[in-house]
Amino acid sequence: MKLYEVAMSPFAGRCRMVVYHKGLQDKVSFLPPFAPPASPEWRALNPLGKLPALDTGSLVLGESEVIVDYIEDRFPERSIQPKSPEDRAIARLLARICDLYVFPALSPLFGQLKAGSRDQNVVDEAVAKVGQALDNLDHFLPGDSSPYAVANQMTSADCALVNTLFYVDRMLAVFGVTDVIARRAKLGRYWQEIQSEPSAKRVLAELAYGLDQFVKGGAFVSTSQVPADV
Repeated sequence: MKLYEVAMSPFAGRCRMVVYHKGLQDKVSFLPPFAPPASPEWRALNPLGKLPALDTGSLVLGESEVIVDYIEDRFPERSIQPKSPEDRAIARLLARICDLYVFPALSPLFGQLKAGSRDQNVVDEAVAKVGQALDNLDHFLPGDSSPYAVANQMTSADCALVNTLFYVDRMLAVFGVTDVIARRAKLGRYWQEIQSEPSAKRVLAELAYGLDQFVKGGAFVSTSQVPADV
């Protein structure tokens, strides 16, 4: 299978984290997109015009949550789904909060990175909304499954949270907002502990490398281009 992606994408990172956890590197190749995502050439493969996209050999899937579920269904060993309905629901809820509340709250900040043209009102509003979203994560996070989010095992919630919290940490620091995760008791403890988990640690290093390369030169790199010693 081919996963078209870039290293700095938190949504591609979510998919890679599942691949690493399940040990599927010999079954899933990471490739850069062969054309810009908005181009007709790319849309011929994935009409959504986004990354990541998974080519399974028989169909092409978009949307990271769907890709994660497909990988789980096709390779159920080392499952990322908790056993109980309650834990599964919490794992899904945490991932949904990341997608529907945290990232939309962060999005306006990407347009405010240049200090010279920054609108502080936009920044303040975005930071407040991010804080509200983090409060919601902290509320629903069980807080008793260290180092994982739910059920004392790697789940789809971790795949979403790790990639989301990386960007919360990096983006808010640009605007002088620090320790925003650590201020939430359960979320802060989780973030401190999950970063040492092997698949999370690997994805976080890739995200950091990809983002740093983009900031330095404006170029996207695929995970296949990340040096082995990163």
